Amino acid sequence: MSRISLKSLGSIPNHKLLKNLQLQGNYVSNDGGDEGISIDNDGIVTASSQIDVGYMSLTSQELDVSNGNLAICAEDDIILTANDNIILDAETNHSHTLDFGGEGGSGGGRHVFTDSAWEVYASDVVTLRFNAASSNFTFYSIFDTDDYARFTCGANGALEIQTKDDIGTSADCSFLIDGAIALNANGGDIELDATGNIEINADGGTIDFKDASVNLATLTAGSLVFSNATNATLGINVTSAGTDGRDLSIQAGSALPGVANQNGGNLLLKAGGGDGTGTSMMAFYTKINGTDAVAEKMRIHTDGKIGIGTIAPDKALEINDASGDCLRLTHNDYDGSATQYADFTVADDGELTITTTGTDADLTIEADGHVEFDGCAVGFDLVEPTYDSTTTIVDFRTGNKQLVTFDNGDITNLSMYFPATSGNFVVLVKQDGTGGRTITNYRTYDVDVGNVNAVRFPGAANPNLTDDANFVDIISVFWDADHFLAYGIASLNFDPTS
Repeated sequence: MSRISLKSLGSIPNHKLLKNLQLQGNYVSNDGGDEGISIDNDGIVTASSQIDVGYMSLTSQELDVSNGNLAICAEDDIILTANDNIILDAETNHSHTLDFGGEGGSGGGRHVFTDSAWEVYASDVVTLRFNAASSNFTFYSIFDTDDYARFTCGANGALEIQTKDDIGTSADCSFLIDGAIALNANGGDIELDATGNIEINADGGTIDFKDASVNLATLTAGSLVFSNATNATLGINVTSAGTDGRDLSIQAGSALPGVANQNGGNLLLKAGGGDGTGTSMMAFYTKINGTDAVAEKMRIHTDGKIGIGTIAPDKALEINDASGDCLRLTHNDYDGSATQYADFTVADDGELTITTTGTDADLTIEADGHVEFDGCAVGFDLVEPTYDSTTTIVDFRTGNKQLVTFDNGDITNLSMYFPATSGNFVVLVKQDGTGGRTITNYRTYDVDVGNVNAVRFPGAANPNLTDDANFVDIISVFWDADHFLAYGIASLNFDPTS
């Protein structure tokens, strides 16, 4: 017998072959050709094209492979239609694997689950495709089908992995890759093991902490270290419109409360090391008032020099201000309410003025070393007023030592201007080459050139100046600033050449 028609045997209830059935050319086919089901000499059954199960439904039947594996090898694709499923049912103490390993487990195969003709890549080992704008692939727990891990691929290629625990929130989290990478934990922790790393691409990558508190407690060696590929920034993003910028606090560790003799941790800010001879530094920036910008306000150089208001400090501490108001020392001024202070101001020529509160007194060190106290020069400077026969002004506000020289005539009024503070003042009166010159009136004025009085000399009489040419007389005056009075004595007839 060369051919048996299975169709003709369809009405025969039961058939039993007493011998092996040998196939012509190893094929069971509709027309006897080399297509359909093939059984080779090793017993391997293959299909030349496609096995179509149509609408056949198996409700209780099982395909049981007791030994070895069930291998389905296809030169083309294995296709499931829209409502078909592959179900792996794990019985107690058993597990099953759906292996897309390719021929011989070499990984060279490509397997597609699809109901549309979308493009696939030849290098793919497994491609899962779903005809939907957002495709989900879900693993459910065998113990509780309300617990799952779900993989979602969006239309833009974004991948999201979500986990769900219906009892608690410890497993509720999501992982989203959509240009950026977002990790969101609902009540749980995001952890790295001892060898784990978070690597951020240097081109604009960020780690965004959205919760109110993030604890980086167990980083390797207690450090948060950025890649050395480029400069790095640790900061807070710009807030939305109408919201002030958020604070950023860096805090060292505190000791456990209630434990005796335990110290808090030190806060160490370090610039990078290097054996070069150039200058590295640490800079501090603050907001520019009334603008959206920030500017450097202080820096510390490699050599330890500190600059406030300057980027090039030349001394251990250099303070610069455009107005010259460089330094204020206060007493008990924690909150800015104190009224007792001393201000240090530097003029454009280097003149230093120290102004104190509580009094109106100033101390000024001029660029040439001249020292003034509340407008009155102190120290060893000798001021020489301009001679005027009618009124020669001796301004003790510019110096407490004055030299008046006659110039071919007498002086009617010697007018003395005093500072706001009491003190001793001296005026030297020198005769010209003729000698015998006189002063008629010794007048005094307060700091505002008011409250005119006369110097009180002993016996209410003005001193009789020397008559000798080029000789010097010394008039010493004590100024009582509270009562606008001056008390004077004269030492006469000094020869400057002897």
